[in-house]
Amino acid sequence: MHPFKPTFNFTACRVKAIEVTEWADDTHVVVVTATNVRPPHRESRHEFVVSSDGSRLSKRFDAFLRAIGIRGISEPDDFVGRYFAFKDGGKSPDDFARLEYAAACLESDRDAHLRSLAYAAECAVEERLDLVA
Repeated sequence: MHPFKPTFNFTACRVKAIEVTEWADDTHVVVVTATNVRPPHRESRHEFVVSSDGSRLSKRFDAFLRAIGIRGISEPDDFVGRYFAFKDGGKSPDDFARLEYAAACLESDRDAHLRSLAYAAECAVEERLDLVA
């Protein structure tokens, strides 16, 4: 039997801190530090570049905001304590998700895995019956 390996390997995290640094050309760098919800409790850092007035958000930052349930720019303190999921280091916008979506993906993967195990067991029984006959 092969072990269960999810297709979408999301990591559930909680925002620990946010740091906003002014940069050149009317932009800011937003650094989000998050910790894994489940052991091992590692920290991850996600950097985003945004315009000072919030009119130009990177697609990654916009996806991150949707994942933590915030629409548009808000106070940095509003980010702390919020939960989100990410995969593959959060390198692209599709790598950020709400926890509910990540859980649904995992559940779908588990169901597919259980169906494949049931099918393999069924095939093994049929092969044994063919050998006996």
